[in-house]
Parts: sequence; C-alpha cells; structure tokens
Amino acid sequence: MRVLLVALALVAASASAQSLIEIDGYCPFDEQGFEAQIYVSPPDDDAEQTVAEIVRHTGLAPNFVIREASIPNAAAVIDGNGERLILYNQEFMRSVRERTSSSWSEVSILAHELGHHLQGHTLLAGGSCPPIELEADRFSGFVLYRMGATLDDALRAMRAIASEEGSETHPPRSARLAAITNGYAESEALASRQPPPTPDPEGEPTTVPAPPPIPESSDVPDETDYEGQVRWQLESIHTRVSRQGFTRTVDGHLAHIDAGSEERFTIDLDAGQEYVIAGVCDNDCTDIDLRLYDPDGELVDEDVLEDDVPVVTVTPDREGQYTIEGIMYECQTEFCFIGLSAWVRQGGGIDQFGSTAGPDNEYEEQVAGYLDRVTSELANNQLSRVGGTQYGVVEANGTVRFTFETAGPASLVGVCDNDCLDVDLRLYNSAGELVDEDMLEDDVPIVEVPGAGQYTAEVRMPGCSTSICYYATGLYREGDSDSGFGSSSGPADQFGASDGPSNEYEEQVAGYLQRVTDEFAIEGARKVGGTQYGTAGADGSRFVFEASAESTIVGVCDNDCSDMDLRIYDASGDLVGEDVLVDDVPIVEIPGPGRYTAEVLMPGCSTAICYYAAGMYRK
Repeated sequence: MRVLLVALALVAASASAQSLIEIDGYCPFDEQGFEAQIYVSPPDDDAEQTVAEIVRHTGLAPNFVIREASIPNAAAVIDGNGERLILYNQEFMRSVRERTSSSWSEVSILAHELGHHLQGHTLLAGGSCPPIELEADRFSGFVLYRMGATLDDALRAMRAIASEEGSETHPPRSARLAAITNGYAESEALASRQPPPTPDPEGEPTTVPAPPPIPESSDVPDETDYEGQVRWQLESIHTRVSRQGFTRTVDGHLAHIDAGSEERFTIDLDAGQEYVIAGVCDNDCTDIDLRLYDPDGELVDEDVLEDDVPVVTVTPDREGQYTIEGIMYECQTEFCFIGLSAWVRQGGGIDQFGSTAGPDNEYEEQVAGYLDRVTSELANNQLSRVGGTQYGVVEANGTVRFTFETAGPASLVGVCDNDCLDVDLRLYNSAGELVDEDMLEDDVPIVEVPGAGQYTAEVRMPGCSTSICYYATGLYREGDSDSGFGSSSGPADQFGASDGPSNEYEEQVAGYLQRVTDEFAIEGARKVGGTQYGTAGADGSRFVFEASAESTIVGVCDNDCSDMDLRIYDASGDLVGEDVLVDDVPIVEIPGPGRYTAEVLMPGCSTAICYYAAGMYRK
C-alpha cells in the first residue's frame, strides 16, 4: 500500500512520542527523507485548537487527524491505512514561534499542510514539487486573511525559515512569499467582492478582465451547502489536473445517495488516451470508493482506500462505453452528496492552424515579416513552425477570436503591425476555460498550449493607435514540424542578445557581468542565452524574457551607479522575486519555466541615466 506525503521543506530537530506507526512507502521532501517507522503522540491543545480554527474558516468539516510526530518539521500524510494525518514536530513549532515572535507562524505552517489535503496533493504520485507547494502557500495566505491576520503575519514564518535558493521539490523563498501574498490578496478581494489587482509594469494598479464563466464556482461553500461542497472539491481537482494538460470530459455528475449505496453512470472512453477519474463527497462523508468497469462489465481499476477523494488513472486499450461507480462507504447522516468527474489528456491528433496562403496586403506583409523574425529567433532554440499563419484585424481596444487544433504541446506567438504598440493573447480550451494568457504591455505575446486538443485564441488590441490594427500568429513546437510529438517541451530560453557591447558604458557593464559569469562557473552554474543591455533612470526600465527552467537573474551597472534593484514578474503580472538591497549586483531567483518581465531600478545612479547588463544563469 502506498503512502503519499507532501511536506513543507523546513529544518528542525525531532521530537519524542508515545506510539509507533508503520510507513510502507513515501515520497521524500528533501535529502533527509523519512524513516520507515515514525513515532506519534496526541497533539498539544494549542495545535489542535489552531487546526480546528483553520478548518472553521474554510467552511469544511475536518476529515483528518493531527498528531505530534518524530519528523523534521510538518507534513500532510496519508498513511498505510488510508487515514489522513497532519504531522508536526513540537520543538520545531516552538523554535519558529520564538524566532518570529508571533503565534501566527504556527498557524501559517499548519494552514499550508491543510491546504495540501484540501487540494488533493496527497493523492498525487511524485510527492512535493514546486507547483503544488505554491498552491499550498497560496491557500495559507488565503485562509490567514479570513482568520484576521495581517499580510506581515501571514509571511513571517516563510520569511524566517524557507530556503532562499529552493530545491527540486520546493520553490525559492521569493516565489513562496509571492504565492502567500497572492492568496492573501485574493481572499481580501473576495471579501470586498472585487477582483484581485494585478501589478502593472508601469506601477499603476489594474484589474484583470474576467474570463468566460466556469460552470462551477470555486468559492469556498458554507457548511450547509452540501452540493456546493462537492462542486468546490471537483473544481480543486480540475485546477490541479488541468495544469498537467488534462481537459474535463465530464462536468460534475452529482447525486445524493444513502450510506452503503452506489451511484453509476456511463462514459465513452477512447483507446490510447490517458484519463483521470475522481470522486468526492460532502462534509458528512468520510469514505467513498471508486470503480471503473469496461464495456463487458469487467473491473478495470479501483480505488477502495479509506478516504473521501478516490482517484483512478487509466489508459484504455479499446474504445467503448465504460461505467464509473461511486460507492458511499461511510456517511454520518441519512444520505450524502457524491460527485464524479473525468478528465482526458489527449495524444496524437493533428495540427490545424492558420493558412499557408501568403499575405494579401501591405499590412499583412508587415506582420508576416515580424513573424518571420520570431520564427528565426525560435529556430535558434530548436522550435519549429507548425501549420500556417493566422492573419486578422482587430479594432482598437477590441477583441477577436479564432479556433485551432494541435497534436501536442506548443507555443502560440502573436505580432502586430506598425500602428500597434501592445497586443495581448488569451488561450481557452474546448470547455471555455482560460488556459494561459499574456497581458503584458508588449507587441509579441506568447502563450503556452498545454497539450493536444481544440483551443480558442482571443486577440486584444489595447495599444492600437488607429481605428484597426492587423495581427499575425504562429504555432511553434520543439523538433521538426513534420515529426510526431509526445511530451511537453515547455518554453525555450530567450534572454538578451548575442551581440557584444556597442559603447564604452556597455563595455563597462559587460566586463562586470563577465566577472559574475566567472564566479558562477566556479559554483557549477553557466550563463544561459545572451546579455540584456539597457539604460535606466528615475522611472526604471523593463525587459521581457523566457526561461525553460529554474534560473538566476543577475544584474550589474556602470561606474556612475552605486545601487541597482531588480524585480521579476511572471506572465500574470505577479511579483515572483526581488532584490532591493543597497548594492550594485542584484540577484533574483526564477521559480521555473515561463515568460517573465524584469524591472530594473536605479536608486543609486549619480547621473540622469545609468547603463546596466543582466544575465541568466543555471546549474
């Protein structure tokens, strides 16, 4: 039997306990790992009351137990008997409280672990990884606002004990602080019934336009909304699996059934496609089981562990009508609500994008030329053009949509004509759900297509200086455009230029960046891409880049500069890291692959402007 464990990567001493529990297997969160046997004891009153208070502010009933344990810090666990546990080291909690001078630190750590359970992370194979840790951090910030904490209270523990560099399983401190802040802001915005603000590269607060409606609400339901509790849990699972390239094939199938009864419905499954099937139930239910039967009624797979979120992953070897069965094994009332849903990650398929016909007017020739430049740049990163070119016209401040089909993960890139300073892209899947967007103030938006399927692209023209502007878009994928494609390559590294310095000031900063490169080489890190040169004055300066993995961005400035700061925003405009120390070599960690905007500030420039150079490094 498998134990799935998601842990918060923090360091502390072990604690004594009263009883011994067996662990058949686990997913370690760092190099320390866990022993095959762990001592546990009943929790102290403070910890038990804290968890109860956290749960109360979610509107859900507790379906787990808390135990003091001989582990390094804190963890969300499903043990060998299928029981959900939140484990914590009492000495670790005490040391964090003393170090931060705040009891909110314990609350934020326990809320983080509770978030792992509520978002289904402990049901997923592979243990901890940066995306799910950031989701749990975001939940921590969300619920601490509801409990009355200040933002500073919510950030105290992570500031004090998180790793600055991060690891393969956990993001760096800057990204985790940003995730907590985002969750806190979202909770605050929901309380005032306003959409959460998104940082604008120019410093002015803006509002994110609402995407198409999603069938089920993601708001936390109240204690008496049993159907809402089921929909909320299904939506949490959907959020998680959609980031892995899955598309929902069955909207939530809901029913209320008696304890010991089952609910069945049929679904058409295709051969060779990977499916995730999951079940959830309301707060009065503590255990449901899930079974999948083939067209002949034979059992294909099942999840009969003692838990309330059974999950089955299957790739059928033949197409046909399959039966999903949900069994209400443990219900504390006369009947309980159950919800069942399914998602598919398609493979194969075909690419159908744009037209192979050339441009038919001078404006389309402009955008075709710009897209050819993009194609040449991406070719340097082994990305090839797939299909044709999608041309179109959009009114100033207007939108237009087009649909396309792709056989696998890809990058969608847009350009616009000479009358356009800013064009944006949004990408929706076949269910109308927002998959990715690039709303940065630039004229080359890029969005990532997560996998095979049919998509709708929305083009916006907020920066068109005439009544209409032309655009062109292209689809790109790693490898030859005619070859098959089976797995996601993610974004390519696109940083700076390969050209050398063009004046004495750029030569200065190039020399300083070379010293950085030499020092990083000693530590086993290499420079990725080119060098980003630029100037910044009192208002600062910005540039956009893409990273294919976790990286480090380093900046240097010229002899007239004594202090340079650096901030990094992700594609949603959220701050992911900053270095605002009083020094002239700022360093910021990039949490993972994606498109980012760097903001360069020059608080220590003794002239009107100062030159800078920036490089990207990776081990």
